[in-house]
Order: sequence, then structure tokens, then C-alpha cells
Amino acid sequence: MLATSTSVFNPYFLFSAFLIGFLPVLIWLFFWLSEDRQKPEPRSLIFSTFVLGMLSVFLAYFLESFLRSPSLDLIGWTGWLTTLPYLNMAIVEEVVKFSIIAFIIGRNRHLDEPIDAMVYMITVALGFASMENMLFLLNSLAEKEAVSMFLFTGGLRFLGSTILHTVCSAVIGVGWALTFYQGARRRIFATLTALVIAIALHTAFNFLIIMSGGQMMLPILVALWMAVFFILFLFELVKRIKTKTNFANNL
Repeated sequence: MLATSTSVFNPYFLFSAFLIGFLPVLIWLFFWLSEDRQKPEPRSLIFSTFVLGMLSVFLAYFLESFLRSPSLDLIGWTGWLTTLPYLNMAIVEEVVKFSIIAFIIGRNRHLDEPIDAMVYMITVALGFASMENMLFLLNSLAEKEAVSMFLFTGGLRFLGSTILHTVCSAVIGVGWALTFYQGARRRIFATLTALVIAIALHTAFNFLIIMSGGQMMLPILVALWMAVFFILFLFELVKRIKTKTNFANNL
């Protein structure tokens, strides 16, 4: 939920939310960008992707609010989404992030090798997570949570939500990257399949957190960190796909 109190515009509140919600994400971004040392992407395009990810939070919020609207009951088969917030949140957020890369960044000439798909998907995810974290923290400040709870919440957002967005978007990037030099039909199928898997992971996270009241946070975080190591392994696999001619020999 977006913060509504005018008190959140206090410079101290804004700086605190920025420091805790934004800066750790930048460190995470630099870590993932280091995986693409051989032919790094233009910093201007990385910046643009990150900003688009931040702005896409507002589009996702609007779409999620629409899907929760009782008026959807009049639309027929889509009405059931109003009763499953953990599912529609996952669908909206993963589709929005993927659409930015597929339809905006994907048309750029710099997305020209398999690893780029993973780099841009992770960048847009971290932009999304940074804005989501800051808005969440500003909302906590608006509700006058204690400083200790504010810091605890910020830490959980970084460990939980940020890693979740990174892992889900990386999964999509992997599906795209592994079929980068294959036919359009196979590449589209693999990428959409990866998108469905990402939505399933995101839905499972939302469902477990909501249904357990946060009691499942520790095992979920452990699972997410294990997924991070798996993504690092996949990065190494994708790095071996150098050109279209040696694609088959390096898988």
C-alpha cells in the first residue's frame, strides 16, 4: 500500500527510506553486473532499465488495485482473481517487469548476447524492488512504527522481497538466454514457460507469507538464497554461449 500521510515528506523520513530501501539494492545490482565483465552493457541503458523498473511499480499497483476491484465480478472468468491477491500480485508484477524488457529494452541493439537477457531482467527487477521497498518503508514511517521495527522491516524487505524479485526475473532471463540463438518460436515458448515458473515461485512466496503470518520467513529466505546460488551457476552456463555457431557445443 502506498503511503498517504503528508508526514512522509519529512526530509528525515525520505532519507531514511532511501538509505535502507534503495542503497542495499544498488550494492546488489553492482554484484550482478560484475557477472558481465567481458562485454558490459552501456551504463546509460542499465540506468534507464533500472529507472523503468522503479516507475513500473506504479503501473503494477494500479493493475493490482483494478484486479482487486469488486467490479471484476461482472467480467466473468477474470472475477476469481479478486479472491486470490497473492496470485494476481505475482502475475501483474512478473508480467510488468518482463514486458519492459521484451517490448522496450529488447528492441535495443545492445541486447545482443544471451547473458544480456539475464542482466536486463535482473536490473529491471532491482529497480522495481528498490521503489517497492522505499514506498513500503515510507508507509511504515507514516504509521509511526518504532525505529527498531522500521529497521527490521527494511532488513526483511531487502532479504525477502528484493531477492524474490531478483530470482524470479533471473528465471525468465535464463529461459530467454538459453534459447537466444534458436528460432523465434522456440525462444518465445521457453521465455513464456520461464515466465510461468517465475509467477509460480512468486505466488508460492506470497501464499506462504500471507498464510503463515510471516512464520515461514526463515525457511523461505533459506530457499531464496539457495536459488541465488543456482542463478549464479546458470550465469556461468549462459556465459559459455558465445556465438550462434558454437551454441550447440557449449550447452
